[in-house]
Amino acid sequence: MQTVKQTETISKTTEERLQEVVKLFNNINVHVDNLADKMDQIVEVIKDITKAKNDTLSAIESISAVAEETSAASEEVDATAQQQLEAVTKLNAAAQTLRNETTELESAIKLFKVD
Repeated sequence: MQTVKQTETISKTTEERLQEVVKLFNNINVHVDNLADKMDQIVEVIKDITKAKNDTLSAIESISAVAEETSAASEEVDATAQQQLEAVTKLNAAAQTLRNETTELESAIKLFKVD
């Protein structure tokens, strides 16, 4: 009879531990999903930064070509310079967003490190 009680106690303890493990794995799964979402966001931000970089480089090349062609086109160059400034401002904002999300990603990764 005592063996049956011991077996029941062991079984109950094992079941409780198994439930704890299931909860832990579910928690890990949630964190992994969140991490995947953050990584998707980072990929999108990187795409935006790349586009802004290409737009900025294109604007710089256009400014150089216009400046070499004629001095009469200075008003057009001024307008292009304004667009470039806006593109650089967007690039700076996107870089700050990436920096913030990188910090969040590092924090999320720290959750999975085993000491």
